Amino acid sequence: MTFCGAVLYGIAHASRFMGLNENGRALTLVGITLLVPLLMAFEGWDDHNRSHRTTGVDFAKNYLESLAPNAILFTNGDNDTFPLWYAQEVEGVRTDVRVCNLSLLNTDWYIDQMQRRAYESAPLPINMSEEQYRQGTRDIVLLEPTSSPGFVDLKEALRTALDDDIQKSYGEKSYPYFPTNKFSLPVDSARVIALGIVNADEASTVVDALEWTVVDGQGEPLQYILKNQLAVLSMLANNDWERPVYFAVTTGGDSYIGLQDYFRLEGLAYRLVPIKYGENPNPNLIGGIETDVMYENVMENWSWGGMDDLEHGIYMDENNRRMVTNVRLQMANLADALIEVNDPQRALEVLDKLLRVTPQENVPYTRVLMPVVEAYAELASPDTLLSPNANSLDDMQRKSALDKAQELLQALFKQQEEIVEFALSLDAEYFTAMASEIDLALQINDRLIRVYKYYHPEDPIVGELDTRLGLMEAQIEDYERSIVELGFMEF
Repeated sequence: MTFCGAVLYGIAHASRFMGLNENGRALTLVGITLLVPLLMAFEGWDDHNRSHRTTGVDFAKNYLESLAPNAILFTNGDNDTFPLWYAQEVEGVRTDVRVCNLSLLNTDWYIDQMQRRAYESAPLPINMSEEQYRQGTRDIVLLEPTSSPGFVDLKEALRTALDDDIQKSYGEKSYPYFPTNKFSLPVDSARVIALGIVNADEASTVVDALEWTVVDGQGEPLQYILKNQLAVLSMLANNDWERPVYFAVTTGGDSYIGLQDYFRLEGLAYRLVPIKYGENPNPNLIGGIETDVMYENVMENWSWGGMDDLEHGIYMDENNRRMVTNVRLQMANLADALIEVNDPQRALEVLDKLLRVTPQENVPYTRVLMPVVEAYAELASPDTLLSPNANSLDDMQRKSALDKAQELLQALFKQQEEIVEFALSLDAEYFTAMASEIDLALQINDRLIRVYKYYHPEDPIVGELDTRLGLMEAQIEDYERSIVELGFMEF
């Protein structure tokens, strides 16, 4: 029985006890029933009120406003595609950008759409006839790895893949194929500079050709590609760097088809550029980062969907919180990159803005803020050898960075303690089911201490947190020993 049902049931019996006749009881029940929606609204309004929350459309605008004019943006899922379509179709935001959903690009009707003009966006350069991509044709295209270390020009390889007379037979089935899984895409350095893809200062870093192996998200070479990946390769081959090409950061490694070394973060999307960055030492970042462009996007062009509204407050459901995780992570990446290029002033501005526009009151802190703690700790370090790129900060700025590092450090550390505390309150079978969460909590707190200690070894907070971490580990060990003795757990 629901709570409201139980209340009505109790009132009905109470009315009989008070001697009310049938009409009186009926009127009482009707009156109380009318109060139920009011009670539900009073108790649940704050959890369901969306009047001040515009995160969906604002985040979509942030994606679009991060892109160069006339861009092509590859997306993958619903949450990073539909809001962008709304912003373009309804509010007319950046209709020069063509949003291309990779999931839908597996269908012939969507490729048809991409080959037509839309608003200010010219047709996408997919150089395939309808017969070459219709459903049931080239749904799978094989990749024939070669022993040769060389790379094959992408346009030449596409001629083989699109030739119906050249196919590989396996039993009774024949498949179109690429004669390699290693492609090259030529680069005219003068052209890419003229188009603004790179600036004159970067001219010396421009490669003669993009060279890459088609791999999955784990870096393993693929044996075949799907129709959507074929269409992407056709676009790259025929675009001739004319239109800027971006991949949303949320599309995932499988969608990047091995091009990550040539990615440059400029906001919420990676831009494909003729510069080979290689593996980034930041585990949260692929390729490089254009700090000036992204700084302008973050500080001047992005909107925050009401997250920064502390006066009214907004309710952030699970989907919104996941989206904010991405925003926080990319802003932390920007701050880290600014520190690396010896620009601590702007790094501090980005970190401060991150906390201001995603306040804990509206968007609870999560472990994604660990890089923020580390960046603040580095900027606040008094040791110029440990933090050589923060020398230009004054004492007041260092003190502010230290206060925020300590605040976040304590908050994140406490979260992990609460996870362990909850696990220790459970019966043995539920405790063991939380083993991965417990291990992660310990790892997070250990890293928080180690990084903060590196920059501030003499801070008393280090010893305090070390003691608390030791207590967590001892409590877990005691509980595990007790349930082993009871036969609930084996090592």
